[in-house]
Amino acid sequence: MTHSTTNSFSPKAELHLFIIWQKSRHAEQKIMDDISAKFSILKVYEILWQEQLFNENLSRFYGANLPCGSHKENEIGKGSFLLVVVVDEKPSYQVRQVKAKRTARVNVNTFDAKKRYRSWASSNKERPTSLVHSSNTKFEASHDLTLLLGVNAEDFINNHNGLPWCGSIVSVQKDVIGASGWSNLTEMFYVLNNTTTYVVLRNYENMLEELLCNEHSDIDMLVLDKNRAAQLLNARRVELEDYRVQYRVTINDKEIPCDLRFLGDDYYDKSWERDILLNRQLDRQGLYVPCQLDYFYTLLYHARIHKERFSEDYRVRLADMAEKLNIESTELYVLDEYLHNNLYQYVRPSDLSVGYTLIPRKVRFRGFLHLMLRKAWQAVGEPQWCRQRYHALRSLCEKGRNYFA
Repeated sequence: MTHSTTNSFSPKAELHLFIIWQKSRHAEQKIMDDISAKFSILKVYEILWQEQLFNENLSRFYGANLPCGSHKENEIGKGSFLLVVVVDEKPSYQVRQVKAKRTARVNVNTFDAKKRYRSWASSNKERPTSLVHSSNTKFEASHDLTLLLGVNAEDFINNHNGLPWCGSIVSVQKDVIGASGWSNLTEMFYVLNNTTTYVVLRNYENMLEELLCNEHSDIDMLVLDKNRAAQLLNARRVELEDYRVQYRVTINDKEIPCDLRFLGDDYYDKSWERDILLNRQLDRQGLYVPCQLDYFYTLLYHARIHKERFSEDYRVRLADMAEKLNIESTELYVLDEYLHNNLYQYVRPSDLSVGYTLIPRKVRFRGFLHLMLRKAWQAVGEPQWCRQRYHALRSLCEKGRNYFA
């Protein structure tokens, strides 16, 4: 068997991986020969998961909800499997059918190789089983490596010694990362950064230092997919009600509350939630947070709409943020205008435990009054001297809004 690799790869080269599950290892030599001929092998691991955690590991790896003794589990076997990390120096992407009713753009080099290896390992040549796994894209490769080894593709390359694979196999007894809880927040967010889309909505400024010191109560997150995020976090539900989104995550042997708001839950307008996730930024601590504008307005919305009263703590905090962002006020009319200008709406949360201080009649009244005031302001050319009177009237409307419930 030849083992081809180079000390440096072209800019187009991609890191990929293959998994030869236990029940396909009878064809291991033939598969390894073909991988070695078509890809540059960097490293090979023999991984053993704990038997009692095998189903949970498999579910978290594939993003599925597999029952114990599932068909998938019986199909691939619960023994040790090979993880082969390779470099494809000439990746080629095309649209292929990846499932019965779904197509996707994939690297055909790894995708076709996987189908070939499944045919070799399967006793049913007409309908080969999923005895071999491969990454279809470079993003999937990074996702899989992060879960299996706790390191993404970029860091794997950076940590690699650049030497050709010598043919030795590294034995590892290691479950999917996070299976027994998280060592620390840094580890947890590193995994989330490479496996899913999320933002920490608020109170994140010194989270890594404060959360585990009982100075910080919980984690509020907005995620693309609640069930997948909970699975990746290895989080456990706290409440039995379907509408509740409170979970607990084990970090450094401590149970930390975590709320998983998700796209389409009406915690915020769905279009706004999507934009929050699209506009997210990686902060100095290594976790994704809203951009500064989204942070201000989501916090203002939370303080004004989700809370029964606008507390002094939020008032001071938002005033400081408004000054830094050159936003003139923290009154509700500022939020009204922002939502209106971005085509967002006030929405009643599907989580019944979350407050909602607006009722439709209030929204209609404020919307009508704002329209009249703005038209009057615009009619006189929006002079600077008129600005203060305009916003004084808006502030008066805000203070008296409860009379119009």
